[in-house]
Amino acid sequence: MLEAFKHSNEELAREFDIDMTHYGKFDISGVKDGDPEPCPKTWDPKREKWSDDWKLNLFDSEVQTYQAKYETMNYRLGDRLPDPKKMIDICDFGIANPDLATCALAECLE
Repeated sequence: MLEAFKHSNEELAREFDIDMTHYGKFDISGVKDGDPEPCPKTWDPKREKWSDDWKLNLFDSEVQTYQAKYETMNYRLGDRLPDPKKMIDICDFGIANPDLATCALAECLE
């Protein structure tokens, strides 16, 4: 999708300067700082359980695996590309680093 965005908007992306006051506010999944949680913890009155109660049944090794996974994903595009000048820089970086493609697209749309 990011490649299609770049292809469709390449001329503009080469000219568009990055406003650093808006840059770097998206996490790796494309959620912006201050936005509501995409999968909020909710109460199920019928079952009388929270939606994340499944976590209570994990083994310690599973908890450690999840924590390690979350730590490896706890960065932003701004951590890897600290000073882009043009939007095309963000597009190219996101295409070259597929794990950051969603974040790069969110940054471009912002």
